[in-house]
Amino acid sequence: MSIMMQLSLYQVIVLLLSIGGALIGIYTRFNNQMSLMAARVTHLEKDHTEFQTKLEEISKGVSEILLILAENQIRSKS
Repeated sequence: MSIMMQLSLYQVIVLLLSIGGALIGIYTRFNNQMSLMAARVTHLEKDHTEFQTKLEEISKGVSEILLILAENQIRSKS
């Protein structure tokens, strides 16, 4: 009976170590994926800010062009 108990205990220990290793692996992979996603979000937010800044510059430029065209039209009518 003692050999049977030792074999059983050995199997339980191996099983618990396997489950523990699997849980550590899952946690590590999940943590890695979350870090990658956070980096991607940060990069996209930075790109969005740069895009918005460039869009504002273009809008200001178009407004200036419209003002110049309006001034030229007023001068040509006078």
